[in-house]
Amino acid sequence: MKHEYEAIVIGAGPAGAACGITLQKSKVSNCVIDKAVFPRSKTCAGLVTGKTYKLIEELFDNKIDDGIFCAVSSEIRLFSRTELLTAAPITNPVRLVNRIDFDNALVKRYLELGGKLFEGERGYTIDYKNSSITLSNGDVLRGKTLIFADGALSQAHKLIDVPREKLAFGVEAYVPSSVIGTKSVDLYFDYLENGYVWVFPHGDTVCVGAANQYNKNDDYIKVLSEVLSDLGAKAARFSPTDMSFPRASSRKMSCLRATRADLPTRFRARGFICR
Repeated sequence: MKHEYEAIVIGAGPAGAACGITLQKSKVSNCVIDKAVFPRSKTCAGLVTGKTYKLIEELFDNKIDDGIFCAVSSEIRLFSRTELLTAAPITNPVRLVNRIDFDNALVKRYLELGGKLFEGERGYTIDYKNSSITLSNGDVLRGKTLIFADGALSQAHKLIDVPREKLAFGVEAYVPSSVIGTKSVDLYFDYLENGYVWVFPHGDTVCVGAANQYNKNDDYIKVLSEVLSDLGAKAARFSPTDMSFPRASSRKMSCLRATRADLPTRFRARGFICR
């Protein structure tokens, strides 16, 4: 079966879903494809700037459910390990999101507007020259425009030979706010040579993560464990299950989850930060 669209969006994360919503509101025929089934987990510090928040409000016609935001912060602090370097107010407060809930809310908004989502598509193939995509079931999608929003390991790199930046590797843990309490956006340097550590409030939990340009000789779990220890999150104070995957994950055997992303600019984009 063949389907014709003005535009085909590859990737249903914040960028892809926002693109699909905009196309729907502009009455441009489109569909969105993603390898995952929503809701799905995503390693990300989840910071949304004030500027980005206004754009999100537009996507929801100013009727956004603030429940998708788990915290609001009006301060940023920078550290060299445990030494506070500087602290400054954020004029336009930032919001923190759990990417499971946030991404799913954007996808639901797209579907509410009548969008067509092909999810769980891991076996599709792309014919870039003919602007067509063959799905795993054999259906063919044709579009005048292909929009790639599929992240760090994008298909676009393979198709149009875009030079790839060096990949980064990141791990993060969610710790009860009763163990590590912060209401500010905290960034720590000097734990990793080419990276940084983030400590962001996430409602009843705090997201603690570390990322840098990937180096197979780095022990990322050791680094994150050191950070947690320096922040006072010693193993004796809480059980391993207190540090867990996000709610939608079926695994809670470890406090760590890992992913790859582009660093530095593209990794920041994973937090949906507009510059």
